[in-house]
Amino acid sequence: MLKGLVWVIYLLPGLPVRPTVRALANRSGRRSSLGLFRAFLRDLLRGADRAERIRHGFGSEVDGLMTIPDQARLDALLDKGGVFIGLLHLHASMVVGRELANRYEVLSLVRLSKNASRAAAQIKLYENVGCELLEVRDAEPTAAARAILKALKAGKIVLTTVDRIHAVPEVEYDRARDVVRTNVFDTQIGVSGWPARFWPRPGRPC
Repeated sequence: MLKGLVWVIYLLPGLPVRPTVRALANRSGRRSSLGLFRAFLRDLLRGADRAERIRHGFGSEVDGLMTIPDQARLDALLDKGGVFIGLLHLHASMVVGRELANRYEVLSLVRLSKNASRAAAQIKLYENVGCELLEVRDAEPTAAARAILKALKAGKIVLTTVDRIHAVPEVEYDRARDVVRTNVFDTQIGVSGWPARFWPRPGRPC
């Protein structure tokens, strides 16, 4: 069902998906935008399947899949205090979360669905990921901020999902636009969202 839906979104005229894939193919030097889309869809379905396996208690099947290229640097940073990680919406987001939780203490910031059944499924998923959960949709901002800062001071990884990318601000935190400057795949970008506002305050890396 998901596969068919994604193909429909790709093929329907007037939607931005196909032009976006074509532009990505040109930028990355890929000869075929269709081939790039097929690879994306394959990884998307694999990621969804792995997330479901984790949610249903079979997370051990994905353990060991992730390699941290600069793990020594991450360990050195954590020896000095917590680290704030803004994780982009990726096919492997849940695998990354579980792998981090297997190795470190992790506080995950989550906006649960307003739908009760979906929220219950999300809670079960994060329980099986193995990280501590902080629900931020209905949380009192001051209490949430305290919890985040406490986790950072305790040397934990604070993990949140970032899905809105902005122009890179000239300073670490652009208060006027509520945009934080950070590094993603060795490229500086701007990200938004209230959880990211707290990482510059205790002086911890992001």
